Amino acid sequence: MAQHEVHHHLGEHETSIWPLPVGLGVLLLPIAITSYVAWHQQVMGLVLGGVSLLLILFGLIGWADEFFKRGHEEGLGGLAITLFIATEVIIFGTMFAAFWTARVTHADVWYNWVPKMNFVIPAILTLILWASSFTILVSEKFAEAGKKMHQYCGSLLLFY
Repeated sequence: MAQHEVHHHLGEHETSIWPLPVGLGVLLLPIAITSYVAWHQQVMGLVLGGVSLLLILFGLIGWADEFFKRGHEEGLGGLAITLFIATEVIIFGTMFAAFWTARVTHADVWYNWVPKMNFVIPAILTLILWASSFTILVSEKFAEAGKKMHQYCGSLLLFY
């Protein structure tokens, strides 16, 4: 009989703080541009833009340094996923903040700029995205349980 090896990954070395400064830098960049262009606060825009670029540069250098010191991808821990989600919230929050700022700044003419939208296609695309995420989740659970055939069937569903 073949011996089955069980590998356990411990999460103490699998976390990174570097996505946070990158996300904060991405958050500040549209605020800096809005400050400079729409609010006519050139000094504030330049300061925020400089801080934003420094945060992005500092974060990317730290991230790359951390990656190359380890030499290979070692997996993701719970805190790493949490930080990733937090930076995604920051990035998308930035986009919503830029949208809101543009809307507030140009509230008197905003209605003329926004085209009428059909929400059927975005709803269908959202359902497709959710379904693909679900099939990947199910395939991953089957892979962890050692059910390779179920994993392949779940992955195959993704393409149909």
